[in-house]
Amino acid sequence: MKKFLAMILVLIFAFALCACENKKDTTKTDADVSSEQTVTVESALSESSEKAELSNPTESSKPTESSKPVESSKPAESSKPAQSSEPSHTHAFSAANCTEPKKCSCGATEGSALGHKWQEASCIAPKTCTVCNAVEGEMTAHTFVQGVCSKCGATDPTYIPLSNGYWEAFWIGEDTQSRQFQLNFTEEPFMSYTIAGGYGDGDVMSFVEKGNTIEVADYEGDVIVLERVDNETLKVITTNPKFYHDSNPLSVGTEFKHKP
Repeated sequence: MKKFLAMILVLIFAFALCACENKKDTTKTDADVSSEQTVTVESALSESSEKAELSNPTESSKPTESSKPVESSKPAESSKPAQSSEPSHTHAFSAANCTEPKKCSCGATEGSALGHKWQEASCIAPKTCTVCNAVEGEMTAHTFVQGVCSKCGATDPTYIPLSNGYWEAFWIGEDTQSRQFQLNFTEEPFMSYTIAGGYGDGDVMSFVEKGNTIEVADYEGDVIVLERVDNETLKVITTNPKFYHDSNPLSVGTEFKHKP
């Protein structure tokens, strides 16, 4: 019995001893774990601190005053580009004219052209600028009166004076007979009249030339008026039934043609 009890006590003691040893090992392991965790946290804190320093450098990382470039490092005044020795250009504008504005020899311009001052065209010159003599268009026609231009005094080289040759007209009267009438504007003017079939007559007359119209009067003073249409044609513009005692007077529009 005593041996059995002793054996039980030995087993209890051995069990207690084993339990104590396990507890020590467990405690040691927890301590080791805590230590490792502490080291890991410190390492993380250290890395975080280094990153913070890199992203936000401290005052100590800023360059000191001695690291700033000294004033002597600035380029000296003598290193500036030298001023050009050529004088700056000052425009010298020529006066504007009819077609161009004020202009400098360098090509620069100012303002605008003055424009032409036109004199109207005439029978001796086209439309002409009184400043630069530029021309535009064509001359107007002459206005000839008795072979002379009433505007410029030029003579008409094709003009035929009334006294040159005679002027002849033909027409048919109400009696259906043809008639021939001649006017001679010579120094001693006269007229002649012929009716088909052989009857004829002649008499003195007088005339007055007024510009391009001619008033012709018979010996009794009855008047007809002719107008010079061109250098070879005279046309009746006013008739008189009593002119040269004919029952078939000259009608308005009857033309006298020049005969040399």
